[in-house]
Amino acid sequence: MKNLSELGQTEFDAFLDLFSDDRHEAGVRYERLRRGLLRYFIFKGRPDPPRLVDLTIDRLAAKSGQFDKEKSTTLEQYAYGFARRVAQEDGRLSAREVPLTGDEGHAEGAVEAVVGLDARCLRKCLNELDAADRKLLLDYHAVGGGQEKSFLRQKMFEDLNLTATAFYAKVSRLRGKLRNCIEECKRFEM
Repeated sequence: MKNLSELGQTEFDAFLDLFSDDRHEAGVRYERLRRGLLRYFIFKGRPDPPRLVDLTIDRLAAKSGQFDKEKSTTLEQYAYGFARRVAQEDGRLSAREVPLTGDEGHAEGAVEAVVGLDARCLRKCLNELDAADRKLLLDYHAVGGGQEKSFLRQKMFEDLNLTATAFYAKVSRLRGKLRNCIEECKRFEM
């Protein structure tokens, strides 16, 4: 699937033509759609709304050949179908992970980024881990994306003198331990 940035000029022009035959009006509608999608993802409470907007627009551009002006009411409504799907996928991915970022000082940024978790329970449970395990989890979740992520995680398990399987099993056990601690803490808070 091509990203919007990978489209050639003729492909991009064809994409804009879906908005309107008038180039100015097409640009205005495109920008209005971007702002609307941004508001949509913010309203949905999704982290990193600009990334989700770009992903939605990329998917829309890649599938623009399938848009039929006769069958669909507007391109904007068609785009919001993609946005709903992107939000659902992002929600499922976020639910699988307890995102942690930061340093040994307990990652105030991570506490703010964890949606729906009680910050006090997260801090308490992180403090209950031994220092090496806490550092491993924080370093594991502080890693960026793409090839950098793969390289840095490989370096982590090599530094710990573990195989990849043993490393990921250890991280999984630690995340499970942290998750159970947070759930137990929340039960006592209520």
